[in-house]
Amino acid sequence: MTSYRKYFLDFKEFPSPKPVYVGNNNAIMVYGHGTVNVDMKVNGKWVSNHLSEVWYVPDVSRNVFSVSQTLAKGFVFRAEGNECSFTRDGHVRLRGIRTVNGLYALKMRVVCPEVPAEVCVASADQSLQLWHERLCHQSKTYVRQFLGQRGIEVCQIKVSCEGCLYGKQQRGRFHERPSRAIVTGALIHVDVCGPM
Repeated sequence: MTSYRKYFLDFKEFPSPKPVYVGNNNAIMVYGHGTVNVDMKVNGKWVSNHLSEVWYVPDVSRNVFSVSQTLAKGFVFRAEGNECSFTRDGHVRLRGIRTVNGLYALKMRVVCPEVPAEVCVASADQSLQLWHERLCHQSKTYVRQFLGQRGIEVCQIKVSCEGCLYGKQQRGRFHERPSRAIVTGALIHVDVCGPM
């Protein structure tokens, strides 16, 4: 699992996000999976390889490597002392060193592709009004066209934008009166605009 979009060589978005439960029993959402190119250090040499079915989880704070998924693909996991290794067909394919926290840090580095895969995750409940506000109160026609070009669907509920109403408000001019009041009470000043 990773939260870095730039790592993906290819990416396939899930039809709807899937929950994954972490150690404190909270659910974090997985939005899709793809392939990530990596270099693995084995016997002092860096070897190019790739990881398939890497999950894109924006809320995960660190990259997580699943031992159980690796075992399901025919690898053998062995941990001795402060080191661990993954072997397949009698050859060591990956090594790791135990950290202070008791976890294993794998001798692996990500190779970012020159052109990363497009990873665009938009919540299904986003409205046109929300995007209108995010895009600095552009006209809703332009926002709808802009999002359509990028394949983002939004709910089109007609809502007056309060921010735009305040921003476009202008104070009307006060014209000079042709005749001035002579008697007391003939001219009364009142607030015609209301509270601001």
